[in-house]
This record gives sequence, structure tokens and C-alpha cells, in this order.
Amino acid sequence: MGEARHHHYVPRCLLQGFAVPPTNGGRLFVLDVARNKIFPSSPAKCGHQRDYNRVSPETHPEPLSVEEFYAKIEAHAAPVLQQMRDTRKLPDKDGMAKILDLTAIQFSRTPRSRRLMEGKFFEEFERKVLEIGRDKNCRELFAEKQRKLGLPEQCWTSEGYLSFHKNGNFSTETDDNWKIAIALKQLPILVKVLRSRKWVLIPFSAANEPLIISDAGVGFLPLGKPGPKMIGLGLPNTIIYLPISSQIVLAGYFFEARQVIDRALRPRILNSCSFAYSLNQCFSSEDDFVIDDPDRGPTKWTTYHKEGDFPKLMADSGDLADVYASDP
Repeated sequence: MGEARHHHYVPRCLLQGFAVPPTNGGRLFVLDVARNKIFPSSPAKCGHQRDYNRVSPETHPEPLSVEEFYAKIEAHAAPVLQQMRDTRKLPDKDGMAKILDLTAIQFSRTPRSRRLMEGKFFEEFERKVLEIGRDKNCRELFAEKQRKLGLPEQCWTSEGYLSFHKNGNFSTETDDNWKIAIALKQLPILVKVLRSRKWVLIPFSAANEPLIISDAGVGFLPLGKPGPKMIGLGLPNTIIYLPISSQIVLAGYFFEARQVIDRALRPRILNSCSFAYSLNQCFSSEDDFVIDDPDRGPTKWTTYHKEGDFPKLMADSGDLADVYASDP
């Protein structure tokens, strides 16, 4: 049997809740955010990337050790997820612990979280380079090194070097191995923070608009007035939620949010936040939830999204003002 190459960042056990029938081969619809297109797929065929969790031999002697670790968490959570869908009730303490483990890895292992880590790296890189320009000796040493590297004169100052860098003259990316390592290192504190929240399971009737799930999996619902605000796992003004099917959402909150959670958790609001927190893709049981159809006019979804309460945010190394992501 060959080794696993298609590594899911949104596991099949989650995507099955949005498939018809709810199996690995069931049909669900994928929105490609960048291309603004939807296409049919299945839990087995989407939400993954080739060798996504594979690590280098220098990082670990077993290249699939991380993928196997995530697979074990998914395997423990899968029957609990199905139980929650069947009973529409929270599981017992042991089952809830397995679900929160799954929620923790969904927060830290997605393409969006890796993009954010890369953005943080370049943000720190820029800060360090600018510090060089504040000291005369450092500026002279920096200029000398840049000359020896054969870089153009523009790059001999810290400001000029950053400008040259941002203009696309360099092709720069960060290694995924350290992103994976950071994600694993974060897990204990993520689980601890998640367990400090109160959790509710909220079912919706089939008459409601179906819930969607993004390629981030976990969603953040900021409370208070619309507009940019800091949100995070440990902040009381944030409801954390995980859609587990097109009609059921798991939500975690702190005491301060108890009075508003019932009216805040509505399918259209949750879908808007899921879309806002996605990077490349969203997944749904239906195909008419995401785009303007010129023949039918805007759907309820796009009408709400255009109101601007939850703007689309895409973390990028060149645009680090991602107010929907803060340190936990």
C-alpha cells in the first residue's frame, strides 16, 4: 500500500457533514474564492493538498509523522462528530475533549494559518531590517554586505532594500517545516484556551439557509458594532465556532457573550464570517450560496455580504493588517 500523499487540512469527517449523502463520496460544492467559481466535489476529493504535512528528513526521520498524528486526532473525533449530528446534542466529557483536539488542529494547520505565520515572519523581518538604519555603524556594515553580495545600490540602505524586496524583485517564501513545528508547539495552549470556554451545539431547521464551512474550518464571530476589531481564541468579544454539518454548529464562548449568543448565531451571519475567514475555498451542500448569478440576481448570501459588515480578508505577506487573526 502506497503512502498517503493527499493530506486533508479540512478532514473528511468534517466535510461529510456538508455532503449529500454524508459520505466520503457524497456530493458537496466548492467555491474557489480567487476565481469566483463553484464546482461539485466530494469530501475525499477536496480540502487537501499534496504532501501538505510531509516534513523533511532533517526535521523528522519519519516524513509522515505529522500527517499520522493529525489522522489519529481525526479518527478519534470522527465517531463523536457523527454522534453529535445524529443526536443534535453535545457529547460527554471524553467525547468533547476529542472534538476540542480536532478544533485546535483546525485552527493551527490550515493554509490560512500558514499564510499568517509567513506574514508574521516577514513583519518581524521588516522590523529587524529597519532597526539597522537607526545606527550609523550598523548602516555602514549593512551597506558593505549588500555591496559584496552584488546587490544594486538601492539595496545598500535598509529602506531601499525593503522597497526593492516588496516590489517583487526577490522571490521569497518561507519553509513549511517550521510552520508545521510552530503549529504543533501551539497545540497545548490552544487546547487549554478552548477548554476554558463554554460550548453549545446549535441545530438549525432545514428551512434555514444551509451553513457553510471554510478551508479554515474554525470560524470567528466578533461581537459588538460592525467593523474591524481584534479577535482571538482568548478574547471575550469573540465567539469561536465550528460548523459540523449544513444544519449544526458548535460554538464556544466566554461568560460575557452568553446574553447575545442566541441572536448572534444565525446561519447568514456565520456564513459571512466563514467566508471572511477563508483563504481559498468554502464548502457547502448547495451550489447557490456564494456568487451573483446574472440570470437570477444576487442570492441572499451575496446580498448580505455586500452590506460590508464582514469584509473579505486575505492574509498576505505584503498586507499584514489582518484584523481577523490575533495571537491566542
